[in-house]
Amino acid sequence: MLDGLSEDRVLRGTPAAPGRARGPLFVVLEADIQVTVGGGREAVREAVERVAGRLEELAERRRAGAPDAADVLEAQAMMLRDPALEATIDDLLAAGASPDQAAGRAAERYAKELEELQDTYLRERAADVREAGRLLVADLTGLAGSRLEGLDAPSIVAARELSPADLLSVDPTILLGLVTEIGGTASHTAIVARELGIPAVVGAEGLLPAARGARAAELDGGSGEVRLLDAAVTAEARQQTVTRLAVERAPLRLMANVGSAQAARLAAQRGAAGIGLFRTEQAALARASAMASQGVDTARVERRQQLPTQTMLVVRDPQQAVVARMRDLQAQYSGSDIKIGACPAAT
Repeated sequence: MLDGLSEDRVLRGTPAAPGRARGPLFVVLEADIQVTVGGGREAVREAVERVAGRLEELAERRRAGAPDAADVLEAQAMMLRDPALEATIDDLLAAGASPDQAAGRAAERYAKELEELQDTYLRERAADVREAGRLLVADLTGLAGSRLEGLDAPSIVAARELSPADLLSVDPTILLGLVTEIGGTASHTAIVARELGIPAVVGAEGLLPAARGARAAELDGGSGEVRLLDAAVTAEARQQTVTRLAVERAPLRLMANVGSAQAARLAAQRGAAGIGLFRTEQAALARASAMASQGVDTARVERRQQLPTQTMLVVRDPQQAVVARMRDLQAQYSGSDIKIGACPAAT
């Protein structure tokens, strides 16, 4: 929410990922698509496969460092291949719409249906449907799919919205901070930012008009404050400011759901009483992806070998609980595949 815009151009949004950032400003301007595409059902189906394939390939490459974001990309690929979406696009094509118009309208129709639901999480997923539709339209019209194309130096990114595909398409080290006009703490911008350790503020209304002419920015992902600067500044390393939660005061034991080492470290820093769910399938999928990229036929490799030799989880207290889930990939893993180590000095 925007508290107000002062002479210094200070905005306030919703804190989404902790940390502070200061550096050059990269403003994302949404393309106004004016191209009309010819073709019919076959053109749309070919585009669906191209876009879904790119999402799946990006998910495979980035799964080890951002497993939750990779899950989102795979979900968007599934949305694109949804028979119901295909049927709606076919109906719109039959009614005279061009392929790009049909794709955009069909995605928007489903997104609006999600936004009418009472469940906050499901309402947030409307952004997934819109993003899948946007990528499909971009492919059909020959426009760049990533909003961050052209970003090649460490910067704070300002945009109306950002998707996991946008954020995973660039080197995360050049993303000093993120600020968007829309979104909440359950939005994918917030989820991916926390997973990658990038300070972020979402829901900063009026951001893009205010950013006109600004050359740099400062943001505090803990307070939600964003300051737009007219003068150029040198990029500074991100400062992480993780606040420990008073979990011991909670009436229930609060533990974390993690799928990566970074998520486990953040959970420990914030005071989690243990790991309520260690998503071990992420390690298996990341290993399988790496083997496939090296030319190994994973279909001929014994499934047990696709897990790393040891998946280590370091906990501060030997008494802390760690619940591990083994995913059945057409075979069974034994408990010896997962090793839990205790290290009181770990931070």
